[in-house]
Amino acid sequence: MSADAFKKVKGNDPLVIPAGAYNAFIDAAMDLANRRLNATRGNPGRGGAVGVLISNQTGGDLDAFSVVGLGTPIFQPNVEDAEVTETFKQQAGFNGVIPADPTHVGKFAVLREPIPSGAIGQAMIAGVTAARVNFTDADHGYAEVADGVSAYLASGATGSAKVLWKEAGTGTLWAIVLLGVGGPPAIAIFPAKITASAGAGSYTGTQQEWSGTAWADKGGASPITIRNLAETTNGCTSAVPTGTIVPVSENGGAYWFDHPTNALYKA
Repeated sequence: MSADAFKKVKGNDPLVIPAGAYNAFIDAAMDLANRRLNATRGNPGRGGAVGVLISNQTGGDLDAFSVVGLGTPIFQPNVEDAEVTETFKQQAGFNGVIPADPTHVGKFAVLREPIPSGAIGQAMIAGVTAARVNFTDADHGYAEVADGVSAYLASGATGSAKVLWKEAGTGTLWAIVLLGVGGPPAIAIFPAKITASAGAGSYTGTQQEWSGTAWADKGGASPITIRNLAETTNGCTSAVPTGTIVPVSENGGAYWFDHPTNALYKA
């Protein structure tokens, strides 16, 4: 390629880009993208991070540490274009979308930099990273996508991100998390006291702990909505009395118990 292909133009000159120069620009852009991706891949200084490129398809600009669900790959195999197929094989990248539960449970990325709408930037899908997490319970040790929210992850007793450290208290806090814990979320079971009934098998309750002599509200736990499968699914019409202690299962942020009128634990 001649040096004239990269000759600069003046303000009033017509803009004509030779094919060689245009292709060189594309090659340079792809080389930069690859370098940026490789900077996060397997680097011990970044917590053994596994990085991907994210094309922001959420419809709005995203700040660093935002959360996106993994959509379709940016580059997809194309039987009619070997070059595109080769890019797919060499370059891991996804269209980032607003997270949805359960579609993106365990299938999300945390951005390492701000990404304007429609632009491409760096993100992490595995490894140790700082993140914003909405803690509904100060003792939650895991986090997962929050349905319809890109600003933070949602805390839980289970999840695909393990909380290694967090700020004190509840609410949306800074945390250090390990992404890519792997495997389906387990079901956590804990006792809760029914404090009010909303009807149709829906109750308000508070998590409990055994003091040695009696059940008591667990410190830092917020009230939760609990549904009785016996009423909502199995046709039971007997409401559970207020004050009853029930064994509650948590799975994916939903809370359930299953008993006609009595509980495993007594108030």
